[in-house]
Amino acid sequence: LAAMHELAANLQRAEDPAEVGKAREALRGGAWLLGLLTQEPEAYFQRDGDGISSEDIQALIDERNAARSERNFARADEIRDQLAASGIELEDLRDGTRWRRI
Repeated sequence: LAAMHELAANLQRAEDPAEVGKAREALRGGAWLLGLLTQEPEAYFQRDGDGISSEDIQALIDERNAARSERNFARADEIRDQLAASGIELEDLRDGTRWRRI
């Protein structure tokens, strides 16, 4: 892990694009050996686990968005709280709602 930390530090210090690429590949290679960084971050945080499925989360988000459109903020807050209790964090953006498991 100390070596991984050094590889990450080298990546952050790199300025030349070739140097950045070399440092990034070294970090990914070391991480691969440890079974880390095998997924894109977005895919990792939206993975299905033991809890609520991705489809159920999206259905609740759609219901929450409909409640917000109808100005039923109490129901929208209930859904947000329900998802939070299930370990789901919501982020409202201009182009929709993004979620991830926490």
